[in-house]
Amino acid sequence: MGKTAHLVIGIAIICVSLIAFLVGWQSTKQKPITIVVGDSDIRWDTKTNTVANCLYELGITLSSKDEVIPALDAPIVRGMEITINRGFDISIKDGDKDTLYTVTAPTVSGALAKLGILVDQDDRVTPSLSSKIGPGSKVTIVRVENTLVKEKETIPYVIWEFPDNRLDENKTKVWRKGSNGLKELVYQVRTENGKTVSKVLVEENLIEESKIHVVARGTKPVYYTLKTSSGSILYTKKMRIEATAYYPGPESTGRFADGITSVGLKAGHGIIAVDPRVIPLWTKVYIPNYGFAIAGDVGGAIKGNIIDLCFDTYREAIQFGRRKVDLYILADQGR
Repeated sequence: MGKTAHLVIGIAIICVSLIAFLVGWQSTKQKPITIVVGDSDIRWDTKTNTVANCLYELGITLSSKDEVIPALDAPIVRGMEITINRGFDISIKDGDKDTLYTVTAPTVSGALAKLGILVDQDDRVTPSLSSKIGPGSKVTIVRVENTLVKEKETIPYVIWEFPDNRLDENKTKVWRKGSNGLKELVYQVRTENGKTVSKVLVEENLIEESKIHVVARGTKPVYYTLKTSSGSILYTKKMRIEATAYYPGPESTGRFADGITSVGLKAGHGIIAVDPRVIPLWTKVYIPNYGFAIAGDVGGAIKGNIIDLCFDTYREAIQFGRRKVDLYILADQGR
């Protein structure tokens, strides 16, 4: 081996030795660092080589809940900053679920981010995302959802009736069958934790129009025949009704009675008092065992399906008393 080769090797050995010396010297040299614990900053010069050793050197104890940045096995370098975030327990009620978590973040938003709990812009968080938290803090998240919901609703058809004198009374005929329509309703629905708290109609669309149901109602009188001792009569309606009796004298009507009915007729046999809502005044009727009569009077006690028959004598009225009778509305209502 020549002199040149020996010279190169010698230089290399010297360089390696120099580097090893510099590394060893650097490792024993004090390095300035900053340690942040909560709101406190600690300035420190250390000769230790890892974060763990540095914290031990300072007597800073850690719990399993605490977070250290950078990690405990990270090497110490000049000017580095070590952050210690003390862990603490908080409760988070997310919807209907209440859970206890250990966190190190000082704010609600930071804690939720570290826990991977996402919130939408519509969700309601209490306290607010920017609020500071500490041991025992309680955070409530109300999950809010706003959606458009479409519903279909039936539009009932309208019934229109018209009188038709070509049809018998009380009979009907469908001239055009109606049909229901259909519409679409769009609602803005707001739910909180899955429960509906508001439902607002925002749009209404007609899908199908309803069709009017047209019905003809007969007005043509229907005549029936009744055979009586006086001959046959035509009537349009038969009623089973309660009947009382009165005499137009003071024995029945009081001492101030003048014998004139409410429509101006002279009271006597053939005049009956009615409730005009049931039997209109001036209606001609026939009552078996009483005869033909006209609804020509009213009375305070005559309400509903009851009539009061007038007799010519007090004795006749007393003998009649109170009983059920058949009443026939006569077909001939001409005056």
